[in-house]
Amino acid sequence: MKENDYLPISDTSKEDFKNFYTWTIEDSISAQKEWEKTNPNSQAKGPLFKFLAVHELKEIADKYEETSDNNLILAAIYQCALNDLPLPRWCVFKYLKSYRDVYFKAVTSWDDSFGRPHPKGTHANDIRKWKADAFRVNERIEEIVKKEDAPIDDYLFERVAKELGTGRKTKTSDLYYYAKKLMKK
Repeated sequence: MKENDYLPISDTSKEDFKNFYTWTIEDSISAQKEWEKTNPNSQAKGPLFKFLAVHELKEIADKYEETSDNNLILAAIYQCALNDLPLPRWCVFKYLKSYRDVYFKAVTSWDDSFGRPHPKGTHANDIRKWKADAFRVNERIEEIVKKEDAPIDDYLFERVAKELGTGRKTKTSDLYYYAKKLMKK
């Protein structure tokens, strides 16, 4: 992917994106504090959130380049909508192509164009339960580690599995690391 592909089409927005790419996390925190002085009750996202989103968009673009997974187009649109950012050039062109494929009937469904959001046979309730269990497991493990200075190991996963009724230690371990992965994002 070319450097300009990470940037929006608009010249004004390009400069904002370029600035975010040159900042450090400390720069964005400092800018956020300044921004909050004049936007104390604003629902808008300030510089810190935009900085993080711009870097997330770059990761999404790189992953798209590797995989051509059209679900990533929707992930990029979500990040832009959530953080009041314009779409990067790569996303604009990929979205338009996918939309046109559906509109002009080159494919028969949105899933054909953007990919399935979840594997076939997956039920929404199962996903919600998995995520809820993951956060419960994570919270309990963090609590035990903090209170008892316990190591995160098979014994702890087995203990938490019995306490919370989340199955066996392997599933509990999977839930814990899944929650960690989500929180990292």
